[in-house]
Amino acid sequence: MEQDQQIKAKIRKLLALSGSPNENEARLALCKARELMCQHRISETDLLMETGSFTAEAGIMCRETDVTFSKRRVPWTLQLANVFAENCRCRAFSRRRGRQQTRTVCLVGFLGDVDLCEHRLKRALKEIQLWMYNAARRNGELYTRQEFSQITDSYARGYIAGIYAGTHCRTGEKEQALVPRSFGEADRAVENMRVEQIVPEREVIRAIFNIGYHDGLRFDRACRLESREGTGESPTA
Repeated sequence: MEQDQQIKAKIRKLLALSGSPNENEARLALCKARELMCQHRISETDLLMETGSFTAEAGIMCRETDVTFSKRRVPWTLQLANVFAENCRCRAFSRRRGRQQTRTVCLVGFLGDVDLCEHRLKRALKEIQLWMYNAARRNGELYTRQEFSQITDSYARGYIAGIYAGTHCRTGEKEQALVPRSFGEADRAVENMRVEQIVPEREVIRAIFNIGYHDGLRFDRACRLESREGTGESPTA
C-alpha cells in the first residue's frame, strides 16, 4: 500500500511537471507519467479521487461507497446505481483495484445529492437481496445454480426497470433532487472517464421480470412519499 502511494505521488509530480513551459521537459514528464500509470494500472480517476480534485468545481465531490459487485455477483448493481444517480442529479461509475474482479460503486455530485443517492441505492439493494433470500429459501433446491441465477437476475432487472419507469413517467410533479441545479457540473467531472462494459444482458424470465417491475414501482412511490414528508409537502400535492 505504501509503495502504491509513492508511485501515485510520483505520477502526480510528473503530471504537474508536464505543465512546464519547457516543451521537451513537459513532454518527457507526460510520457513518463503515462508509462507509470499503464504499468501500475492507475487511472486518472484514481488520482482525482485521492486528491479531492472533484471538489474544486462548484462543490462537486466523489465518494467511493461500500457497495461492490462483479461480473458473476449481482452484475446489475451499477445499472441500479445509474438510475438513482440520474434521479438525484449525480453520476455513478465503478472502479477496481489492480486485477481484482470486485468493483466498487462510486458517486459524483453535490454532497446532499450524493447522500440521497447512496441512501436509496443501499435501501433498494436490501429489498432486492431480501427477495432473493426468500426465493432461495422457498424454491432454491428446485433449480440448478445457473437457473436460479437467471431467476434472480430477471427479478433485479425488472426491479430496476420499475424504478426507471416510475422516475421517468411522472407529469406535473416536482423534481426530487435537494436543490434544483443542472447536471453540468457532475457531467464535467466524469466526462473523461473510460466506460467499461461490465456484462452483456442476458435473456430474462418475463414472469419474474414483471414481479420485479411492480416491486420497483412500489419502491419508487415510497421514495416519493419519503421526499414529500421530508420537505413538509402534502402526499397529494
